[in-house]
Amino acid sequence: MLLHAVILVFLTAGCGCKRVTFYSAVSDGAEAGSLHTIITAQETYKSTYPKIGYACRLEQLGGKGGSPEQSGLIDTVLASGRKSGYIYSLTNCTAITYRIAAVPESLQTGHRSFCADQNGVIRYSDDGAAESCFKLLK
Repeated sequence: MLLHAVILVFLTAGCGCKRVTFYSAVSDGAEAGSLHTIITAQETYKSTYPKIGYACRLEQLGGKGGSPEQSGLIDTVLASGRKSGYIYSLTNCTAITYRIAAVPESLQTGHRSFCADQNGVIRYSDDGAAESCFKLLK
């Protein structure tokens, strides 16, 4: 299900009225939920291991917990990089930046790609390609 949020902002100046419209769409499905889980886990990981910063592999966010290699912040299925018909991957990772993408395994599992970076804003691209989605983060 796609949740469309339309926010209308009315600005009044003097005797005229100006309307500015902002459109945003976010999936409320498993893909966006999993990205949100990863974004939250990344912030916790960075706080727990400040000398390391962000995790650069999903496996570091999974596991039994208690170490930088297995922090136990996400479930093992998501940490494997495949969940609910999507492939999840971390790229452009440093101690202070990262990008996360979720792309459909096939056209049967989805048509959109989803992505985010360390700013935590989830975007999507209708063509299912991670690179198209990453262009929206700029």
